[in-house]
Amino acid sequence: MEGQVFAVKFLDDIFPVLVEDVTKATKVDPILSKVASVCSKWMARKSDDIPEVFKPFYHRRDELSCEQSCVVWGARVVIPKRFQGHILDELHWKHSGMCSMKGLVCSYVFWPKLDADIES
Repeated sequence: MEGQVFAVKFLDDIFPVLVEDVTKATKVDPILSKVASVCSKWMARKSDDIPEVFKPFYHRRDELSCEQSCVVWGARVVIPKRFQGHILDELHWKHSGMCSMKGLVCSYVFWPKLDADIES
């Protein structure tokens, strides 16, 4: 699986997300590019001082890392906004049940409000 951050097995070969794609999208994403630049050196700031869009990442700061310029939370790849809709479309096409889809997707990817996006 060289060149892939992850391959979602239940999508077979339909939607592998390549490292290069996530790297490029992370670099141009206005939020993730900043998260990637500070994920290894979060300042000791009170969460009240953190802008709202960064709080989901700040609260996970001890578990975030950067691999090949991609933000990773544990074993999950943080998906840039650019790919979120496409991933949701593919998931909805392959899986009809919301609960099973949530359980499966949350093992592989993350973005703020992922559950709400799946539900809508």
